[in-house]
Amino acid sequence: MGGVGRWLAPAVVALAMFSSPAFCGGGDGPASVDEARRLLSEGKVSGALTLLRSLVAANPDDPDASFVLGVTALFAALGAEPPGGGPWTEEMRVRLLDEAERIFRGMLANRPELPRPRLELARVLFERGRCNEPATGLLRQLLGDDCEAAARHFRRVLASRPPQVVASNVNRFLAAIRARKRLSASLAFAVAPDTNVNAATRARTIKIFDLPFQIAEDARASSGVGLIVSGSTEYWHPMAFQPFAATATRLRLGASVHRREYGGHRFDDMTLSLYGGPRLLLPRSDIDLLAEASRRWSAGDIFSDGLGLRLEGGRRLGNRLWIGGFLRATRQTHRKLPRYDGPRFDVGFRAAFRPTPVLRLDAYGGWRRARTESPFERYDGLWAGASAEWDLPRILGTGGFGSNASHQVHLTEYDRAKPALHPAPRADRLHVSRVTAYNRAFELWGFVPMLSFVHERRGSNIVLHEYRRSRAELMLRRRF
Repeated sequence: MGGVGRWLAPAVVALAMFSSPAFCGGGDGPASVDEARRLLSEGKVSGALTLLRSLVAANPDDPDASFVLGVTALFAALGAEPPGGGPWTEEMRVRLLDEAERIFRGMLANRPELPRPRLELARVLFERGRCNEPATGLLRQLLGDDCEAAARHFRRVLASRPPQVVASNVNRFLAAIRARKRLSASLAFAVAPDTNVNAATRARTIKIFDLPFQIAEDARASSGVGLIVSGSTEYWHPMAFQPFAATATRLRLGASVHRREYGGHRFDDMTLSLYGGPRLLLPRSDIDLLAEASRRWSAGDIFSDGLGLRLEGGRRLGNRLWIGGFLRATRQTHRKLPRYDGPRFDVGFRAAFRPTPVLRLDAYGGWRRARTESPFERYDGLWAGASAEWDLPRILGTGGFGSNASHQVHLTEYDRAKPALHPAPRADRLHVSRVTAYNRAFELWGFVPMLSFVHERRGSNIVLHEYRRSRAELMLRRRF
């Protein structure tokens, strides 16, 4: 066990065992559970495990017995020798950690607001992932590393405003995970029935200067069922260059792909993005300077390419608030529509706040300026949005449910009018609403099922550009 784990392990386990019951949400246990606590305090770990397992088997709904059993299994996994004696093997250690994980996840499925089971679950994941040791084996990190999951639960514990000594220890765990992090990835598959796959108007005729014009059938809204595949990965390579005191430097490399495919391929769309550059890690902040390259395909053909630079960063303020932002400059080139070529400039911000362990609130927004070759396609865009994600208690006897709701508004104003369409410059207002439900208790090879409903509505002073669109997404997603 590394330096961080060596001195933090007994401190956090002791806090979990003997701190105020109000922090867990439970009360005083029966005499038999108190007897198990006494055995553990005397170092009789094997006897405590045997007693607690029998209590939980007899009464699986007893939260006090379950909690103490989980903590005892964690304590045993961190011991110098296995409970009951004999040689210590990695398989025995992992088996104890797996037992503790099942217990704490079960408790959180029923009562996601309780911070003590979440603290201990984070500790279990931290130890099982050996997050206090240098990262080795990229494939193992990707498929079997629990460190990022541990960090997510530790951050939720901080949202419960725990005692200062607990918060200090949790922040040390987070710092150890952050320093160790090398690789992350996500992958998602979705089936998406869509009422308007090409985001086009449903009108058959429009009026231009009070004269009616027929809209071609292939330019009107078309419905369909799409298959969506998206994925991303990032790698952080340690660098010796350290320009400031108390910083670490990483070479950050990443890639992402998003593909939406429909029958007939006319509305297929895919975007591939690559980026890389240095990252500075400060105690509560990070700063990145990244070069970016992207390519978009439409209907199977190359549609556009992009090259640019992005400066971004973020900082944790206290234990519950994170803020960040970015500056980006890119140049877009289009294979068949050179009038859209030109630079884009973007500025954006994001803030995330956790008022409680089961609720996360996000606010975000930004501005874009597009200077295209054609003066009629140049525009300014403003966008803003908010989202809320929360864990739900048991529903119909089943725990693990969560939900997310978000709404975004995009305002776009073009520089010049197109006299053939409208006497005034085009101005659009796009609203996008999304509601998602999922259940972490149901997994398929680590993929969590998610069901989303999305509605888009764009208004414009030019009727041709107005549309409404609704779609559902049945998705399987995994974060590695």
